Amino acid sequence: MATKTFTAGSVLTAADTNTYLANAGLVYVASASFSASSAVTVSNCFTSTYNAYRILITTNSSAAGQLQLVLRSGSTNKTTGYYWSGLYNGSGSSGLTGEAESNVGSWKIGYSEASSATESSIFMDLYYPAQAFYKQWTASNLRQSATASNYNTRGGGAPDTGTYDGFQFSSAGGGTLTGKYIVMGYRAA
Repeated sequence: MATKTFTAGSVLTAADTNTYLANAGLVYVASASFSASSAVTVSNCFTSTYNAYRILITTNSSAAGQLQLVLRSGSTNKTTGYYWSGLYNGSGSSGLTGEAESNVGSWKIGYSEASSATESSIFMDLYYPAQAFYKQWTASNLRQSATASNYNTRGGGAPDTGTYDGFQFSSAGGGTLTGKYIVMGYRAA
């Protein structure tokens, strides 16, 4: 879609507003709350309509562990071929620690702590999930507890060239998750 340049004296109509102002930015795709779930499955949220998606997750867990995400095609989880790396630090830490894994069973997108008083918030940008093109992602995670201790992570990963329509996330610590997710697409025009 072309853009429109307004000049002095131009009239901004309702049609212009609907067409040009609404056709930009993030577009709502899906959201839901979940409670005491060992794994949260989000189906049919990725299509060729958008090249990139933003995923927001806020959760707490009944067991400490890495929060992990796998892609889905129909009802099948992809369980191999994930590559990722990240940096993290915790309360009182003066430096960053790095991690990386190649050809493993999931992307590690953050950390959770075994406490309903501790929330873990993640935002993740995922590129080309529904296209046969390399999947790349970046994510940032903050785990904040009621006692103000925190744990920050920043990571990313690639590659894969399959096509996927959804994802599933869980805690590698084996606990259950309670919280909410939102999926939005980046509008290209």
